[in-house]
Amino acid sequence: VQGTPADCVKWAVSESGFKADWVVSGVNRGANTGISVYYSGTVAAAREGAINGISSLAVSLCGRDFEDFQPAIEITAKVIDHFGLSRGENGAAWLFNLSVPPCAQKEMKGIQLAKQAHSKFIEEFIRFEPDQLEKESHARHYQLAGGIHLSAPDGTSDEELIREGWAALTPLSIDQTDYSVLEKLKNSFEIKKIKL
Repeated sequence: VQGTPADCVKWAVSESGFKADWVVSGVNRGANTGISVYYSGTVAAAREGAINGISSLAVSLCGRDFEDFQPAIEITAKVIDHFGLSRGENGAAWLFNLSVPPCAQKEMKGIQLAKQAHSKFIEEFIRFEPDQLEKESHARHYQLAGGIHLSAPDGTSDEELIREGWAALTPLSIDQTDYSVLEKLKNSFEIKKIKL
């Protein structure tokens, strides 16, 4: 299947004829913690599974240079064994983001539930020297190289737990509505006054 990770799950759900108990997306090389959750194809594929009523787990090994995926695979199996065929609130499919630190399993402190870090990228880009084809087309290639800035560290976020050697399991939701703001606006903002 060629397409985005979410497209691949869409195809599998609607066309393969196979009924899955879980969708596991990954193991992704590189962190999908904090703000990265919004950009992640790995998380998008898991989200697509949950949208279709299948409990789903996005898995990332939080280190681009760490070569041993076995700890992430073993922790993934343990998480799925733990939750099994259970369901979330009101029978909804589970949607989790599992972030695994880049170390041997015996060096990990364990696994903790975590919230998604309030973070943003430190915007820094590396420009690569163009090859001949790029010189002729005037194309330029850049890679995001900056780090992550934590806005409100408190020791309980996915990003912080990974840095401390914990695997972090973050429950996610499909609905991204900010209900507290929605209610405040309903009480103080007359939408009908906006002229179209």
